[in-house]
Amino acid sequence: MTGLNAFVDSNILVYLAANEQEKKETIISLLNSDCMISTQVISENINACIKKLKMPRTEAYAFAAYLLSSFPVSSIHPETIR
Repeated sequence: MTGLNAFVDSNILVYLAANEQEKKETIISLLNSDCMISTQVISENINACIKKLKMPRTEAYAFAAYLLSSFPVSSIHPETIR
């Protein structure tokens, strides 16, 4: 996908925080430098980590910090969608 930016959905990234090694490895193999996330994805991942994975808030926030440092982040605006 060189030259094209692709948004990564929060449901995909939550597998990076889960304890399922095979899924983590699959996700890591699919991610590349063209991948980006939105501010919404960060919020959704914090929520999923706390509620679905039963992760302590400090760990969920640490995972969010990891995502922020690992991917370009875009705010969602009408122009982004266009």
